[in-house]
Amino acid sequence: PLAELTDFANRDATIEKKKLLAQKSLQDLCRHLTIEKDRQLLSIGEGQVEILNVAKDKQCDLIVLGSHGVGGYTHALGSTAQHIIVNAHCNVL
Repeated sequence: PLAELTDFANRDATIEKKKLLAQKSLQDLCRHLTIEKDRQLLSIGEGQVEILNVAKDKQCDLIVLGSHGVGGYTHALGSTAQHIIVNAHCNVL
């Protein structure tokens, strides 16, 4: 939550704590799904920017996105999904 980052004195420590928790969650999920460590990636930043950067860096052929919207219509997608669809260098599903 953004409110946690307004305490500028503890901002870096809060971000690091959140990063460690995210890393543990990712490792637990990947262990359950038997995904090797070299196939795991944790990226910190603005979602739409990070997804596009990683897809380009990894030379991905396809980005697969989910949506919280109903029906899957393009105009009903969130701003992150819409941004990725418009700006991706590759196909988006």
